[in-house]
Amino acid sequence: MPNIPDINPEIDLDRDSASNLLLASVALEEIGLAHMLNAGAEEIQFLLGTLEADALGKPPTLPELLELNNSVNHMIKKVIEKEMILDFKLDDIIELAKTSSSTTTQSTTTTQSTTTTSTQSTTTTTTQASRSVVSVEAELASQNCSGNGASRMCSPEVTLTFALSDGDTEEATVQFNPINITTTVGFHVIIGDDDIEVDVDVTAVIAGSNNTTYVDSVSASLAQDDI
Repeated sequence: MPNIPDINPEIDLDRDSASNLLLASVALEEIGLAHMLNAGAEEIQFLLGTLEADALGKPPTLPELLELNNSVNHMIKKVIEKEMILDFKLDDIIELAKTSSSTTTQSTTTTQSTTTTSTQSTTTTTTQASRSVVSVEAELASQNCSGNGASRMCSPEVTLTFALSDGDTEEATVQFNPINITTTVGFHVIIGDDDIEVDVDVTAVIAGSNNTTYVDSVSASLAQDDI
């Protein structure tokens, strides 16, 4: 239940606080009505002897029962009238709360729109300043050849050196699956702290035969999409 502040002539409440106080007043009145109904029920139980055995010491007379019935009936009618008034009051409070919520939502939407515009502007600036790959060179790092005869295979490891648009260079290492003939393989490489993605075609030239198969040279070129 909302906290009710000290009431004095200088009290200053905003719309939300006023709504909370009105809701609290409805709740307190409902509690009072519940106590009234409970008191009426206890009166009936007392007269009938179900609340406390032999409370009257004798069975109630018909006039006593009729008088109690009229009293409780009158009390219930008054409670119903009060409930209707509280229902109207609650509807008005809900409308007041909706109006306050609608105003807050419109303010928040405007702020979000401003933030989004600022973010889009920053993203555009970053994209324009990004680096790109200009060229690539390949160097054989290791041959990794093994086996004999027709089963002799090589898995060359190749070091790629990328020249970037800002004058810097970045390196990456790729490795072939086992091969025994000249082969070109496409590799997707990510380089630099800014995660530049580039597709490279790397060719390994195989020379010799049988037990003398080896990697003679390697070369690399940017894939068509990255030129």
